[in-house]
Amino acid sequence: MCFFIALPALGAEPIASSRWRVIDGDTIDIAIRLRLANIDAPKSPQTCQDANGEEWRCGLAATARLNQLVIDEVSCVLHDEDRYGRYISTCASDGLNVQRVLVQEGLAVAEYGDSYREDEKQAQEEKRGMWAGEFQRPRDWRKIRTQSIRGNYFAVLPPLEAAPITSRNWWVIDGNTIDIAMRIRLASIDAPELNQYCHDAQDEEWACGLDATERLIELLVDEISCELHDVDNYGIYIATCASNGLNVQRVLVQEGLVVAEYGETYKADERQAQEEKQGMWAGEFLRPREWRRRNR
Repeated sequence: MCFFIALPALGAEPIASSRWRVIDGDTIDIAIRLRLANIDAPKSPQTCQDANGEEWRCGLAATARLNQLVIDEVSCVLHDEDRYGRYISTCASDGLNVQRVLVQEGLAVAEYGDSYREDEKQAQEEKRGMWAGEFQRPRDWRKIRTQSIRGNYFAVLPPLEAAPITSRNWWVIDGNTIDIAMRIRLASIDAPELNQYCHDAQDEEWACGLDATERLIELLVDEISCELHDVDNYGIYIATCASNGLNVQRVLVQEGLVVAEYGETYKADERQAQEEKQGMWAGEFLRPREWRRRNR
């Protein structure tokens, strides 16, 4: 784990780390949370339209590309701290300014300053990434989505073990975490982190963490219904959730995109996925909690 005894001063020499975790297309964790300066990337659940009007997952694409760009070590200059306690930073890896690359490829837009405006204009002219079709600028998408979710806030949170709560507005954080005006962690499963990779039967790497997140987004159709069981140490509700008549946890375990943990509920589904070599079980992988232990 890469903790700093004393945080470096803003504007000081770059801080470097070989331990990092990509949160989304413009946020990295290196024991402190870093928000990439002067860009704005679509959040993981945001979709865009391509030149043919077909939907594509631009938010997941931005996250995946940032994962690819951060190679071995990331070096960041801290400029400021925002109201959420994140450090606004300019980051480089393997000699590349990762913000500039994301804007040039049309996977993020230039915001909060002019540093990358010319790169954005070039991406727009060349119809790269999101500029190939139609999309909402990420801050506009977040505003609409946040207003919808806030409209769902509960005046009084339902008691544990009460009737299931339902929502038509949700936000997938990763393969086992959802926000529906309160943060929910799917019970009895564990999903690979967004920047976790697995190996397939041919020993090729694949982005199992991103695939688990994308599959959860696909499974949530129209309305989600969750039964609350407990609250963890971080204030996250542990819940069993269903959508379109399907227990989403069970589907994710059956498809080998998450593992059964913290109880026996889905162990039989995991054994079946393992026998059929579904998802992560087709090759080699670290169970998510072991991966986190080694990488944090």
